[in-house]
Amino acid sequence: MNAQELSTLAREVYVSFQIEELLPPERYEIYVKPDYRTASWHHSGGTHRIVLGDAIFASMNGDYPPEDKKRYFYAYLLHEFAHSLWSERDLQGLAEELREEKIPFALFNLFEDARIEEKMRRFMQKKFNWAAYETLDVPINPVEMFFYILQNEHKPEALLMAKKAMQSEDQACFETVFSYYKAALKAQQSHDLIPILKAWLKEFPLSEVQAYLALIGADGHLFSEESEVMPDAEAFEQLIVGLVNILGDTDANAKVRKPDDRKEHGKSIVHTRQEHSDELLRCRPAGISIDTAMAALLYRKIEALFFEPARYLSTAIAAKRINLKGLTQGSDKLYRRKNVITRRKKEITVVLDLSGSMHATMEHMHLLVHVMNMLAQRKVIDCTLILSAIDEGKAKYQTLRMPLSHAILERIEPVYEGEGLYNTFMQNIPKLRQSDYVWLFTDGCITDDPIDKGHFRQYGIRTHAMYIGTPQAREYMEASFDHVICEEHVEALADQIFTLIRR
Repeated sequence: MNAQELSTLAREVYVSFQIEELLPPERYEIYVKPDYRTASWHHSGGTHRIVLGDAIFASMNGDYPPEDKKRYFYAYLLHEFAHSLWSERDLQGLAEELREEKIPFALFNLFEDARIEEKMRRFMQKKFNWAAYETLDVPINPVEMFFYILQNEHKPEALLMAKKAMQSEDQACFETVFSYYKAALKAQQSHDLIPILKAWLKEFPLSEVQAYLALIGADGHLFSEESEVMPDAEAFEQLIVGLVNILGDTDANAKVRKPDDRKEHGKSIVHTRQEHSDELLRCRPAGISIDTAMAALLYRKIEALFFEPARYLSTAIAAKRINLKGLTQGSDKLYRRKNVITRRKKEITVVLDLSGSMHATMEHMHLLVHVMNMLAQRKVIDCTLILSAIDEGKAKYQTLRMPLSHAILERIEPVYEGEGLYNTFMQNIPKLRQSDYVWLFTDGCITDDPIDKGHFRQYGIRTHAMYIGTPQAREYMEASFDHVICEEHVEALADQIFTLIRR
């Protein structure tokens, strides 16, 4: 594939990502560089810049047809998009911090690649499939081992195969390296990798690590090549000298999308209705995986709350079912007819605490929101989601009508300095009054003064606060909310919801 074909492909992928709202509403520039065998990303001046080399196919372990080359190129572009979504923007400042800690930037970038690729796998629900096109020998040092795990995307069969080919002492080292890899995947921010890297350098001496990095860097792998220019603004500017931004000089790609923008691309897309001016959605997706088994369980249990079973009533009108009791007692009502109870869909308002303390339970929070979204999508309930936070000292909220697109849900992240729940309640009294249920997803770490439950009861508003975590949070939550469900496991939470609402 030549540079022109790659430019066309990169533009198509970028446009599809924008249509699906998978990228932040920020400016992007993409360059295709001739005779360059890797890719890189840099952020400066509010712009994401991505360089893709047309010689990347030299890293493939054979002569592949165009469709496979497209998939391989797509993996490179996806990798750089992942950096733009989750990597630290101030790369020069980060590089200086790493120098002070005597941590090689190439080592940091190896760990960072593992972190951001895992987030992208979760976000896109697809793999990069590097191992399908690149050949890796059995690793013989810690850096090679980490890279082997990264490139094989920690597939158990690949790891088992590598271990079987190792000496026993190398197998022990491999297990240690894998523990560092798993720690890197759990890091939320780029800076969170620094203590992990410091621990790594205590385990493996810096001089040896630098030698290992140089050895693997000689093969021109992505993490080592992009490390050369990522943190250096001048080096990156030199890299793109004479190249043309394939997205054009217009700033149309930097236009901030409004949540209710209408777009059509061969299929219908669910859009968000924003009813308040304060934007609490993050620009970058959180990259959280949903436990599908737990989601299905929770969905079934909550769904059962809103369905009434059909009943049979005695009748004198001939029907298919005989009323045996009426027949034996001589009643004239010899038949039974099915009475299907009509029901009105319940209106639920979910208020979501986006304070930073919720980060510890973010996967559970996303699970609950995901299930509510499924219920709204399948028209089991009508549901409104209200995000609540304190940002820069100001209480804010944002109202979203469910169902929401996956891209919108992924931008919900609890990173704010407080929850601002009292303000959210006061500003939304009419909405809360007309709701059948008001559910709070919070963790009990309330920094506001306790909410005056009696005040809101005057309006007929009663609240159900829910949390998956330590039961010790219950007493804090009971000070502000009418009913509290605090369980350590999803299934127990679902049972408690059912019992509480049904009684």
